[in-house]
Amino acid sequence: MMAEVIGVNVSLKKGVVKKPVKEVTCKINHGIIGDAHAGDWHRQISLLGIESYNKMKEFGLDLKQGAFAENITTKGIVLYELPI
Repeated sequence: MMAEVIGVNVSLKKGVVKKPVKEVTCKINHGIIGDAHAGDWHRQISLLGIESYNKMKEFGLDLKQGAFAENITTKGIVLYELPI
């Protein structure tokens, strides 16, 4: 299986579900321009695999991308093996 980005999401405010967008612009040492989590700190861009959403479906939850406040939804990437 090939690794891929299947969605990008942003929110203007922390603590809310991120909404899907067609594209984002990333800035070094900042994150995604226009996203509430961008800035000079440790969590500039968040990734989550669609596999995690699929696992939640097994428990009866049907959540939309962005529900876990991830900026980038991936497929086929072992995220915990990636360097920061």
